[in-house]
Amino acid sequence: MTLKIIERVIQILFFFIPIFLVFGTLLPEISIILISFLFLIYSFIKKDFLWIRDNDTRLLLILYILLIINYLFSLDQNLSILRNLGFIKYILFILAIKNLVMNNFKILSKILKFWSIFFFIYNYRLILRIFCRAQYI
Repeated sequence: MTLKIIERVIQILFFFIPIFLVFGTLLPEISIILISFLFLIYSFIKKDFLWIRDNDTRLLLILYILLIINYLFSLDQNLSILRNLGFIKYILFILAIKNLVMNNFKILSKILKFWSIFFFIYNYRLILRIFCRAQYI
């Protein structure tokens, strides 16, 4: 995969997260895992790991270490370790979005416009459903 394809796939997955949320948690979780994994591949191909030295990364890693320490004091360590180890995907997701989406104003503008329109339509549908007792629009 080339770097441009990876960037585009990450942007598209991020673009559709609000729609995925309507269908449940499986699709957003899969997209977050894919974005995190593709970001690691992107970093290895580009050999650019400057994001590791970023203050946000350090803060998120401190939070992750605190979660691991919290695991040591939990009552049910079997459930806690799975939850805590799975948290790394959110850290990588945040770093991927920060480094690949937030730096591109044109893509960010498109995403924000799409999300605004989607949330407006979805909320309009919910309001009509509540006040007019209509099932679906």
